[in-house]
Amino acid sequence: MPSRMTDFGAFVELEPGVDALLHVSQISKEHVEKPSDVLSIGEEVTAQVVDFNLEEKKISLSIKALHAAEEAADEKAETSETTETTKE
Repeated sequence: MPSRMTDFGAFVELEPGVDALLHVSQISKEHVEKPSDVLSIGEEVTAQVVDFNLEEKKISLSIKALHAAEEAADEKAETSETTETTKE
């Protein structure tokens, strides 16, 4: 859940003391001017970890990447169903 907002993104608390950045460009396929336009502090969000840098203690998240992966899986399932139907 976002714990604080900036103009460039939202910091999401993964657990107490561990925050990750959800950059404004990774919130949606559509243009988002400010994270606070589409997210609220305390709102539960589902996102994919796209970068983890232990040395710098930075974690980057993306809702956009998560949705892209889900869409790719859906397309693969649809293609598989079509292939099975045409085999019969």
